[in-house]
Amino acid sequence: MCRLRSKAIQYKRRSDSGEESGKFGLALSESSGFSMIEMAIVLLVIAVLAAFAVPAVLNYMRLYRLGIAAQNISTAVARARYLATTNNGTAAIQIPDSGVQVNILQSTTALGGQPQNAGIVSLPTDILIAPNSPREIDFDGRGTITPFPTSSPVIEVDGAFGYYSTVTVSPTGQVTISPALPKSSS
Repeated sequence: MCRLRSKAIQYKRRSDSGEESGKFGLALSESSGFSMIEMAIVLLVIAVLAAFAVPAVLNYMRLYRLGIAAQNISTAVARARYLATTNNGTAAIQIPDSGVQVNILQSTTALGGQPQNAGIVSLPTDILIAPNSPREIDFDGRGTITPFPTSSPVIEVDGAFGYYSTVTVSPTGQVTISPALPKSSS
């Protein structure tokens, strides 16, 4: 213990005026720590960084939820197509007028031809399916949309924060998701 104390003292010297000085000859003050001005500057820098970071993180989280909603709709379409092809029957997705969920329906001869609920996909809060999107897409036993459409159905997924994404289903059942895009102001 004495050795450690002696080494710590070894770095301190007395200047000509009698003040203790540190290793580089700088005068040591009696109190150590940060001044109030230094603390205020550090807090100001943190506040400025937070002012830029928080809105960016919130926007990222909104866009992430929009992407998750589009992925969930894509998964519902793929599941309906899978059910139609594996059971050689028909399957569909239905979008209620509320636009907050997607119902997966399945019909086979074993079920008496009546549609049975095969799953529900709910969307995150403040995400809706646009009213102009198709409300039902049916698949036959070959996995194609029935009746065969002249163009690919497009399901628009709207966020309440000014962005949207689209889920496009080709007539043969392949699904494509667009990246999030800002809504036009027109």
